[in-house]
Amino acid sequence: MNLERIASLLVTAFQLVLAWKFGGVKMLLILLAFDVVLLAEIWFSEAMGDYFGGRITTQSPAVMVKWAGWIFLVGLTILLILGLGMRKP
Repeated sequence: MNLERIASLLVTAFQLVLAWKFGGVKMLLILLAFDVVLLAEIWFSEAMGDYFGGRITTQSPAVMVKWAGWIFLVGLTILLILGLGMRKP
């Protein structure tokens, strides 16, 4: 495994532990659904860049797909941390 895959797994694991501890199973399952897609973007950016039809007619550059996955993964983690910080004890 390369460093990028390990780092993305660690961020995802941290995110899921926080979700389970503070939001329960429902939040864990919601974030797990998002994280599967985001990990696929990071790990398999070449394949995820293929077009799906419709108005998109060319392949997206793999580096853009990978960066988008990282931005959303880290952004979702930050939003989760900020949301938990605003919870009343």
